This record gives sequence, C-alpha cells and structure tokens, in this order.
Amino acid sequence: MKYTQIFFLLILFLSSCTYEEKAIFDLSPAERLNDAMSSHKNTLISATNGWEMQYFANPESAGFTLLVKFETSGKAIFAAQNDYTQNKAYEKDSSLFEIIGDNGPVLTFNTYNKILHRFSNPENPDGYGLQGDYEFVILSSDADKVVLEGKKYKSKIILSKLPTTTNWQQHLQAINNTYNLMFSAKSPKLTLNINNANYSFANGYSHVFNFKKEGTATTQPIPFIVTKNGIRLYKELEIEGKKFQNFELASDGSALVSVENATDKLIGVDDLASYFVTNTKEWKLDSEKMSTDLKNTYLSVFNSFATVYDAESINMSVLYALNRVSFVLKISYTTGNTQVDGLLDIAFNTTSKDGLAIVKKNTGDTNGQKFKNEIASLNDFLTQIASEYTLKTATKLNPLQIDFVKKTNANSWFTLSDK
Repeated sequence: MKYTQIFFLLILFLSSCTYEEKAIFDLSPAERLNDAMSSHKNTLISATNGWEMQYFANPESAGFTLLVKFETSGKAIFAAQNDYTQNKAYEKDSSLFEIIGDNGPVLTFNTYNKILHRFSNPENPDGYGLQGDYEFVILSSDADKVVLEGKKYKSKIILSKLPTTTNWQQHLQAINNTYNLMFSAKSPKLTLNINNANYSFANGYSHVFNFKKEGTATTQPIPFIVTKNGIRLYKELEIEGKKFQNFELASDGSALVSVENATDKLIGVDDLASYFVTNTKEWKLDSEKMSTDLKNTYLSVFNSFATVYDAESINMSVLYALNRVSFVLKISYTTGNTQVDGLLDIAFNTTSKDGLAIVKKNTGDTNGQKFKNEIASLNDFLTQIASEYTLKTATKLNPLQIDFVKKTNANSWFTLSDK
C-alpha cells in the first residue's frame, strides 16, 4: 500500500511540472519573436517627438548625435548637424524602417537616408567609408530608452526619448555650441590628475581623444560624443581604480567635471597668463571687441593709416616674433597690390595667475618705427594698453579669445582672438 501511495504522489508531481513547462513555453519561438518585434516597434513609435540617437559608427569612431522619429507608416525621419552634414549645417531626411527577425529583433533602415547611411557608404572617405551600421540588434527598450547594437560593427548605440517640447534644430545647435566652446583644432590638451599622476586627453576636436599617461609613450584612442552639457565616453575608462564615462561642463567653463567622481576634472589651461606667454600664436585685435576708450584711439590709428599711406585692409595683431625674440604689435595693410607689415616690440610679463602686465618698448623693425613716428595715435594706443590686466575667457578648455581687463579700471578692456 505504501509503495502505491508513493507512486501516485510521483505521478502528481511529474504532471505538475509538465503543466508549468507548458505555461512557460505557451508560445512558440516564432510567436515570441513576433511579440517582441511588435513591442519594440510600438515603443519606437510611441515617442511623439522622436529620439536622440548617440551614434558611434563603430567602437573606435567618433560619436555624433542624430535625431530620429518613427512613424506608424514605416517612415523614419532623421536630422543632424555635424562634420558630415552639408556645410556642417542642419539637415533632415527620411527613409523607411522595419523591425525584422534575425536571431532576435533587428531594426533596419532599408531605404537610403543621407543622414544615417553616409556612415555606412563605402565610397567616402578614401574608398573605405566610415564603417558604420544601418541595421541594429535591439538589446532592450522601454518608454524612455532603447539600446541597440550595430549588427556588423557591434557598436552600442543609445536612443533617449526627446521631451515633446524639444525643438530639433535648437537642440542640435545647442550641442554644436557646446562642442565649439570646448574644442577646436587649436585647443590645448586636457589633463586629468589622479593620485599625483597626469593623464592627457588630446585632439578633442576629432571626437576621439588621444589618451595617455604623461611620461609614457603609449597612447590609446578614446571615442566620445558631445552632449548639451558636456561629453560621454563611448565606454567606461578605468584609471587608478576609478571609472569614468560622463563629464559635465563646469558652470564657469573652467573644466569638465566627472559625473562618476565629482572631485576629478578634465582641465585645459590652468593659468591664462602662462598659456599666453608660452605660445607663438598670432592674436587678432578687433575694434568691436574693446572698450570705448581704446576703440576711439584704435579707430584713429586706422583712419590715419588710410590717410597717410593710402592703406586698405588694415589689421592689428599681437604675436611672439621669433626673429625679434620679443612679443610685437603687428600692423599690416595693403596699398594697391603690395602688403606692408610693421612690428613694434612690447613685453608681456606675468604678474600672478591669470595676470599680465603689458610694457611698452621703444624698439621695432624699420616699418614699425616709421609708423610710430608718423602716426601719433599709434603711440597713444601703445601708451593706453601699457598696464596690468586680469585675463578672462569663456572657457579655459579652449581659450580662443582672451579678455584683457585693466586691474585699475574694469571698464577699460580689449580682447585678443586666436587667428
């Protein structure tokens, strides 16, 4: 009798397991895939103002922001403003999209779209293209975020739902403004100090940092994408046991502050005074970027040159002249087909962090001395700018313009712009 009861209980247990298995696998693999595809499509379409796509053509390439809206008709509308749009201006284009089954749900854009497909076009540049994808495995999706992986090149791509109030063109322009503020071909390398060791991030204008520990020869490419508020590295970077991926621009533009480690910062120029006196850039003076007192004298110089020398296309700039072993005020103009340059020596002496003194000298090249002797207002201008200054800039990450503000009179100032 006991064995009969045990056998009966075993049959009940096995039948119970069989029922649970049937409940779990109620749908066939094909039906489950179709449900997933339908769910992902509904999610993509549900964003009424579309998605921000942080697009990396491949895991080693620069990141660019694309905007995309999916419509129930099967049309996808893209927009972008980056290095690859025409004249680097705002562009829009549309194509068809579809979610297909291919060992899982795959998002494919199956008609040509000049915004997206230029990354996968093999013709440019140099016959290899940018090695980007236009088909993406859908790894996950919810109402606010979709994670994709390039089918061929395996780049992870994030789609974030755009607020309904976001204006597409203004949003992309804001990202470009942040990029232009932080990076240019002339911007200095950025530095991160961890445990008294410096790590440099160079060539940020390319959207791919050349990263290395200073004092070593090995460099590593670090792709990133610019956001409205800073940058996001393609993948986490671990340094001295700390992990970094997101950086936000400090409110004063002085640094990119790590989101993951708030005390760590990417810093560009620490001291504007030292930065200025240790490079050989040519800096342009512009009458529209100086206080009224200096502007009046500056314009008087220009008018005198036009009158005395029949000068046109008059320019004034500051640079370090290697042949004179001195900083100079350079005055250039054309008369007919001839260009004439003159140099007047001046000194820039550091006085403190972000502090400089301009000292007027009485020397210059032959033309410079001639100009000073024959144009009284030029001598007046030199006398006016001979003073101590506090230096300021929009961002020390990329100081393309430096404001010189007189320490004795904050209402007297001029700006030097990187030529």
